[in-house]
Amino acid sequence: MKKILVITPFFYPHIGGSERYMEELYLFLRKNHPEISVDVLCYNTNQVLTKEKYQGITIYRIPCLNILKDQFSLPNPLALLQFLFKNKNQYDLIHVSTRFFDSSWWAPIYAKLTKTRVILTDHCAYYPTTENPFINLAVRLVENTIVRLSLHFYDVIFAETKATQRFLKQTFGVDSEVAYPGLSSEKQHPRAEFKKVTVVYVGRMIKSKGVEFLFDIAKENTAVNFVFAGPGTLVEPLKNQVQVENLRNITVLGAISKTEVSKLLEAVDIFAYPSWHSEGLPMALLEAGEKGLAVIASNTGAIQELIDSQKGILVQSGDNKAFKEGI
Repeated sequence: MKKILVITPFFYPHIGGSERYMEELYLFLRKNHPEISVDVLCYNTNQVLTKEKYQGITIYRIPCLNILKDQFSLPNPLALLQFLFKNKNQYDLIHVSTRFFDSSWWAPIYAKLTKTRVILTDHCAYYPTTENPFINLAVRLVENTIVRLSLHFYDVIFAETKATQRFLKQTFGVDSEVAYPGLSSEKQHPRAEFKKVTVVYVGRMIKSKGVEFLFDIAKENTAVNFVFAGPGTLVEPLKNQVQVENLRNITVLGAISKTEVSKLLEAVDIFAYPSWHSEGLPMALLEAGEKGLAVIASNTGAIQELIDSQKGILVQSGDNKAFKEGI
């Protein structure tokens, strides 16, 4: 029996594009090859079970320190070393997610020491960005030192998009193969429509995703419903604003399950994604397309590989006026 170890700091029940990519990949693999055993090593960012069986996948969660909530965490080193030592030589393949997490630095070294093949799937087409310029500077320094070195230890590197593939080649001089994300088919639910035209945003509720900008548009357009879904630091502030200002056309749901996302997308009309974040290819856009929604998005990251003028409206990142007109 083949046994695979997937290493990704964030995983179920954490919600995010790169995590969803890895989850969909291995649920598909398990469905078609049940003889292959899959373990996931992640960080316990949601303070849930330290070991869990999830749809045929065994998840091990290491205690961690959340440096940037929902964006960057560091594992407890003793707990991590204990897991790695206990499970050495247990796996035929190690699959690492995303180049700039700490796991992508030590995992290939661990793989070489245990003589295990190791691959990386990278999801980011640019340098990661935050609202803090000092953190952004530190990220660039790490990317151009530790990350640059670690990438050369992998047996194979996959890029989620062509934009990521170009970035890896131009910035670090490494070759990669493009492996676009996919969605597992889900049962269609009866369409429950809103009474008014409804615009939806699904994704992390953080500033760099353009959530606050879209919220301001919603406040100006009371004839249209707006729904915001996803976890993040802006959930509670925006919920409070809806309540205080009695904004009846705006609903802030916060984090919801995959099934709830599917049902929501079947009930709305327009999917809006005004992000200026360093995107790969957002899974939420794939889901919106699967449901046949009209889509408007900024052209950050690799979004333009998915959307063109025939499939939706693509707006220059940061052009708030054009995005508002597009809706």
